[in-house]
Amino acid sequence: MKTTTKLTAVSLTTLLLVLLISKGSLRINGAETKEATIETREEVEVSEQSSIQQVAELISEDGILNDLPIKEEERSTYASAKYLEYSDLHNVNYDENSDVPMFRDLDIIETSDNTVTVTTYNQMRDAILDVNISYIYMGADIKLAAGGVKIPYAKKYLRISGKDPVTGEIHTLEEATSSTTSTTANIHVSNTTSQKEPTSYGLEDVNLNAHNYYGTINVNDNSYYVHLIQTNVNYDGPQPTHNLNGTNDYHNYKADIYQGKPNTAQGQELAEAHFINIFGNFELYHDGAHSIAWFGYGNNVKGVPGHFKIKEDAVVKIRSTGRSFFYFERTDSYFTVEKNAFVDIEAGGGLVRQDIASSGTSIKDLIVGENAELKITRTKSKNAADNRLPTLSLSGDISVSPGARLYMNNESDSSGSADQFITFRSSSAQLDINQAKSILFYNPKGKILNGAANNNVGHFNSEVESMSLWESLPTSQFILTPDNIFSFPDKSNISFNADVKRISTSNHQTTILSANPLEITSQVLDFNKLKVISMGVVPSLQVDEITDMASEITGKATEDGTVVATYNDGEGEKKLTALVAPNGQYVIDIPERASGGKYIKPYTQVQMEIFYDYRTAPIQTYEVKDVTPPEAEPVRTIIEKDTAAIDFPEASKLVTKVWDKSFETSQPKLTIDYHTAELPDLTVVGPVLPQFEVAVTDEGKNQLIVKVPIFIKDEFTKISKEKEYALRGKDIVVKTIDYPKTNAELINYIQKHAELQGWLIDSGAEIETSAIKIEQGTLPQPDELTSLVDVGEHTVTFSYAQDNVLLTREINFKIIPSTAKLTIQFLDEEKSEIAPKITKDIDIGSLVDLSLDQEIKNTIKLLEDKKYRLIQRPEKETEIEILAEGTVVAYQFAGTIRLTSAPTGIDFGKVSITDFQKKIGVDETNMLTPLVVEDNRKSKSKWDVTAQVEKEMTNGDDVQIGALKYIVNQKELTLNGSVQRIYFNDSSSDETIFNISNSWRKNDVSEGLKLKIESDRVPKTTGSYEGIIRWTLRDTIE
Repeated sequence: MKTTTKLTAVSLTTLLLVLLISKGSLRINGAETKEATIETREEVEVSEQSSIQQVAELISEDGILNDLPIKEEERSTYASAKYLEYSDLHNVNYDENSDVPMFRDLDIIETSDNTVTVTTYNQMRDAILDVNISYIYMGADIKLAAGGVKIPYAKKYLRISGKDPVTGEIHTLEEATSSTTSTTANIHVSNTTSQKEPTSYGLEDVNLNAHNYYGTINVNDNSYYVHLIQTNVNYDGPQPTHNLNGTNDYHNYKADIYQGKPNTAQGQELAEAHFINIFGNFELYHDGAHSIAWFGYGNNVKGVPGHFKIKEDAVVKIRSTGRSFFYFERTDSYFTVEKNAFVDIEAGGGLVRQDIASSGTSIKDLIVGENAELKITRTKSKNAADNRLPTLSLSGDISVSPGARLYMNNESDSSGSADQFITFRSSSAQLDINQAKSILFYNPKGKILNGAANNNVGHFNSEVESMSLWESLPTSQFILTPDNIFSFPDKSNISFNADVKRISTSNHQTTILSANPLEITSQVLDFNKLKVISMGVVPSLQVDEITDMASEITGKATEDGTVVATYNDGEGEKKLTALVAPNGQYVIDIPERASGGKYIKPYTQVQMEIFYDYRTAPIQTYEVKDVTPPEAEPVRTIIEKDTAAIDFPEASKLVTKVWDKSFETSQPKLTIDYHTAELPDLTVVGPVLPQFEVAVTDEGKNQLIVKVPIFIKDEFTKISKEKEYALRGKDIVVKTIDYPKTNAELINYIQKHAELQGWLIDSGAEIETSAIKIEQGTLPQPDELTSLVDVGEHTVTFSYAQDNVLLTREINFKIIPSTAKLTIQFLDEEKSEIAPKITKDIDIGSLVDLSLDQEIKNTIKLLEDKKYRLIQRPEKETEIEILAEGTVVAYQFAGTIRLTSAPTGIDFGKVSITDFQKKIGVDETNMLTPLVVEDNRKSKSKWDVTAQVEKEMTNGDDVQIGALKYIVNQKELTLNGSVQRIYFNDSSSDETIFNISNSWRKNDVSEGLKLKIESDRVPKTTGSYEGIIRWTLRDTIE
């Protein structure tokens, strides 16, 4: 099919639009979509008289050619012939590890050939210049260098990601600071006007430390069809984007644009662009010297409407203290909020800036999609001119779709033209509200709808559930007394069609074309008077059951509404509020009471209200349900053993501190009864287990079961003052013969025969006897007794201390009034007998002085004569107590080692003067007494004998130093003043007598003492030589 359409107007060129569509694909100048399913060919011929504006009018805001003679179902396959947007749903895919869209061309898959990781600027620059690289990942923070880098025109696709592909760390890309106003200082696209193939470049997962107001990737003014995409970006700098002729997408984007950052250009716009699309979460703080969005300056798009589009499901928050929001140069542009998106804007001055190049421009159409929300709060701008502008000026329509919310509030101190809230610059403009969820126009100065010129007519069409109108401002958002309210009981829609015509600046005339109900008249819809218009659904409110146990009030209501709860439960009226969350849930926190606790008393009447954009619904009243059991504490109860059942305490006496939340309400009644079916056995001493139970029940049938600690006591039981603990112990009588033999046995005897017990009364648990202290007073200690215990009476005290409580119980311990054998042993170190033991029969309990016994004395002397040494006498030898089971004592001896004898004189005889240098030895014939050691120790140790010269061999004044020798183990020792070992015993021998000198011989090589005078020391020929040797026995040899 071929169709030609001719347009007549003034133009210099002929524009031929050719769309070639084959089955399954649509390709326009290299961009492709795979959603077309038809085969056709369309050509649109435009004559030389066609103007750019008229061509633009053929193209809808969605890029669809209008008024072409094609089938309706074919229309969706057409894109803008004037300007190609690279982005479409075909190019959105999702990261495998999240639900975050990543704007990637599905036809350009990451491969090892087209992907690189860089850690320096030079590596990044080389990767950008390489036309084969489409994906660049940062492995480190990188700062761009002076001079910048140009993206080659041959590179049609590029994504730079700050996310390290190995570690997942998000890195920072910092712009160059050498020139903050140069268009080529950083990464840039610098094509020519003839290079028109679509290209797509983007930044992902990166922190941008920016300084240049042309953006990190600048697109020069002659570069067409460039699509810039920024995904998961944190931006800090003067202006993120400059792409006059292109499309700019932001997804999950956060930006701070402000003045005064060091080494940084002046803060300006979010973008100088033509198409702006916002996806996902978007947050912007703007304090720039210019508007947030600047449209229409690109050479390729002059006269073509741009758009600022909030995409489906996006969540957008914008706070601006800079210039007006939009700057439209030469042509108006669209502002669209797609379905389910949420937009919250606070901006100073009018939304559309009016300067020389933008004078008379307006938003072309404002469209709020289904279930979307657009909230605009006008504040005061830093720029005086912006403060004088209307809040919103339009050349087209305002369209609010079903379920959508449009909230506009003027919080500035406006005057003059700024008092105008919505100004229509065209008589064909419409305000079309179609079953919107909510509309709020709140302008303290009135002038909600205005015409830009006299006789301009704006069309106001509405179909909603309800409408409230104010000619004077509400005193509070929670005190709503509008001048007029319109709604139907069944919540069916009200509707009207009205024309609003400007007669003069201060006079607008309303004409009602149709209305349901008929009470909606031009008098009530008088835009000369109205200051607040609230339209939309009647707010809904569902309240979950309110109980006296709850610390909050919850339920469901119209989202973004405010729920108010009002009540007075004895502490004054309280008015609590909560904002309804986007999921329709609300939570109102109940405040802390003066008496403690976060709750509302039962049976209190709570009024619940919902307020939504200055609309409300009928008050709902709820009574707080009593679900909390009463409170009570048990009374520790002590009952004497064998008390009669009739005297068992009443139930009310077994509990105390009884309280219920219903006290001081209309229904404060409580009942207290036994919960345990049978009374306890009062004949058994100890705690009542299981514990006795009392039931406390309130008017709401909430019941508290109190376990009451009851203890049955007898005359042997002592109870602590506050009844926390009990101790029981009986008196004891014992015979002297049965008196315990050790202190430990005595303690066990006391515990057993006193029947010692202790209890924790609250739980009924028994106290470990080891935790009960036993003070024995004057009671004889078996470990200290030397004879049979004396008869007598003593006081024993039991005590238990815990938590600063001391409980004591005293008992009487009575000892009442039996011969045994005394055995005396004589033992060596190893407890072996070395003499016969002595036995004697003696009265039990008597004391014996063994030191006076002659038989024992004789035995001791006999052993000492055998060289045994008494080392241990019996303990208390003079007062040995005779015990009933018999008494055994021992005298302990130790063997000794001693130098029994030593030579008292040794005679080397006469020596010939000619043989004085010969070595002369001696034997036992040359000495008066031998050198002997005797050792009868049971446990032997190593010992030795040493020799030390105390006097060298001396004859008058001649001293022969070193003349005395001793040969031991074939080694000759020269005896001198030092101690030298001449014999060693390793204690391995069982012998007891060691004659050392018995091995001495007279020859010069045998063991023993020798005399040898050195050849150079000639002795005297007259007189005799004498010397002295000290022999020493040592028995502590290591």
